[in-house]
Amino acid sequence: MEFNKIKLEQHFRELIETNGYFFIDFIIRGEKRSKVIEVYIDNEKGINVDDCADVTRILNDKLVELGYGDESYRLDVSSPGSERELKYFKQYNKHVNHWFNVCYSEGEEVKEIEAKLKSIEGEELTFVKEQKEIKIQYNDIKQAKVIIRIWYRRIKTNECGDCRIVFSDGERKGLR
Repeated sequence: MEFNKIKLEQHFRELIETNGYFFIDFIIRGEKRSKVIEVYIDNEKGINVDDCADVTRILNDKLVELGYGDESYRLDVSSPGSERELKYFKQYNKHVNHWFNVCYSEGEEVKEIEAKLKSIEGEELTFVKEQKEIKIQYNDIKQAKVIIRIWYRRIKTNECGDCRIVFSDGERKGLR
């Protein structure tokens, strides 16, 4: 039996959303004997391994119910990760104070910025770049990705070569 992507996406979306998650994306890839079904989920707090396991069980039960139980497939459920763009407005809340790469429209122009999300009011997102606020309406955003930044500075602490690294979150690590 061939996987019906449209039918499966409808079922998966409904199951995922009724269980308190956001349906982000769904991909079927591979050959007949080695199909891989990738499902990406999110929520307002973030996704952990237990969330992925729970959703995997729910979706696998649905696949069996729909008659795909005898098919050979691998079902992978995970968070979208930082490499995927944000798809829904509700995903932005957990990323306040994070850095973004944002492509957006301003009138007829399309602009791109790398800035920190400062706040959200209604559907207006306020980003900060070089101490300047940039306000963007959610509907004007064409693409937005969270940027993972690790800031550190190396501080030499003694003549033996012991060093201390201070990360942007204030955590200190002693290194040799």
